[in-house]
Amino acid sequence: MQTWELLTSVASLEGIKQTLSVPAANGYELERLKESAIDQFNLNPDLVNFIPVLNEEKNTTKEELWLRRDKRLLEAADVLLPISLRKGGHMDSLLQWLCRQGKSVENRFRVDYEKRVQPLAYRIRTEQLNPELTQIEDQYLIHWTRAANSAWPTEKLIDYYKAVIESESHPRSAFSTLMNIISTKKIIATPKNMPAGIPTVSFSGFAPADIVPLIKWRSRFRQMSFEPYGIGIEKQYAMGKGVCLVRYYHKDCDRIHDSERWLWQSVGEKGDWRAEQEYRYKGDFDLSCFPSNRLLALCHTQREAETIEKITDIQAIPLTVSHC
Repeated sequence: MQTWELLTSVASLEGIKQTLSVPAANGYELERLKESAIDQFNLNPDLVNFIPVLNEEKNTTKEELWLRRDKRLLEAADVLLPISLRKGGHMDSLLQWLCRQGKSVENRFRVDYEKRVQPLAYRIRTEQLNPELTQIEDQYLIHWTRAANSAWPTEKLIDYYKAVIESESHPRSAFSTLMNIISTKKIIATPKNMPAGIPTVSFSGFAPADIVPLIKWRSRFRQMSFEPYGIGIEKQYAMGKGVCLVRYYHKDCDRIHDSERWLWQSVGEKGDWRAEQEYRYKGDFDLSCFPSNRLLALCHTQREAETIEKITDIQAIPLTVSHC
């Protein structure tokens, strides 16, 4: 959870002693999580103490372990400092129970919990679209990106939270993420939502102008589908380097080769995924082997396009233009 991760980062950066309560299914997972925490947060082993919350019963879920962790931490605290708690939520209920037990609670930092009501969305009208987009059509396969709500695959968690602490705005915006891809010359594969959890990089064969209606908030995943930022590679050139068109199958199909499982995708039940014109590449995608004239950066505004072209030799085209 980011609330815990932020506190862990601050303690690490300031050299403060801390105790980390680690929920784990078994001893092996506990050691793995401890090693990961030390690495991800640059922890000094002399300043950190790990307390295990192990699975002592059969069929205990991760969520139950997390709840057990929370209760133990709050019970062990000398004083509780609630900040913002959802009324009727787990932490609020636990706090009320501890208050009845006589636990000391300091409320001077507390603020009202506010539920987000403003939708996350881009409102790009047809008349705002850049006329240059019609010249691109489907010549490029585009890897669209979005804001990151945690560390980029190319950095540690401590780097992410240090940037959050020091920045006045979100330092991992979709534009920043695009710039990170361009500067590192690599798109890191992800197993998330991929067949059999195989790390894959996805591309879209859509013309940039046609992709705009698909930019939307996905409540199920608590993030945007993508944002108007992407890196494109000339289609034929990309396919010559191993990027392949996704193969769609129906639920009752049994013609899926295990060696190419990453390339197959169900047509879907509520919608038809074939309309997305998806392409995939297995593993990390190295951009350093592509000449700059084979690449194209897409961004939201003209100012962002100018920034990209100023510090790189990649052509950049904004999706929107302002009309004075």
